[in-house]
Amino acid sequence: MKSVSPLRSRLPTHSMSLIDELTQLYNREGFICAGEELLDMSGMREHWAFLLSLKVEHLKFINHSLGRTVGDSLLIRTTNLLRQTFRKAAVIGRLGADEFAVLGRAASPSACAAVLAQLDEAIDADNSSAGLNLSVSGGFSQFDPRYPVSITERLTQADTAMKFRAFQEGGIYDESSSASRP
Repeated sequence: MKSVSPLRSRLPTHSMSLIDELTQLYNREGFICAGEELLDMSGMREHWAFLLSLKVEHLKFINHSLGRTVGDSLLIRTTNLLRQTFRKAAVIGRLGADEFAVLGRAASPSACAAVLAQLDEAIDADNSSAGLNLSVSGGFSQFDPRYPVSITERLTQADTAMKFRAFQEGGIYDESSSASRP
């Protein structure tokens, strides 16, 4: 798969408005732009892909009780974990104050589930050495090449799955099958 970093150099001059200042990840607009380009550029519209929507839990409480510096460090930890887990094979964005998204390619639906396990392991390993545990909930949507759907629509589906899962008990929910993270 091609690296996503060349996308930044080809974005319009206003590209700084497409980048989140704190994390240096794409913001919502940048994520959608880079994601659509990645899908077109790498032929991903003809292969399975996944879209993961994540929310850092308790960020508002952490900001209010421990300070924004602690909250910002949690967001940066999340950014680093996503970059380490997905490397350059995916588009990663910070879509809101506590919301992140990842778009990447997968060989099959079962490979999409492996992505969740990989992220779980990275979070567990990070929490074992951190003073403040990182807790995320998430929604997971798969792109089936037989049924093309826009990134915006997949974001909505993943967000709905995340809210449904959070309502049930917290964790990451795969909208195409069942819960993937208790």
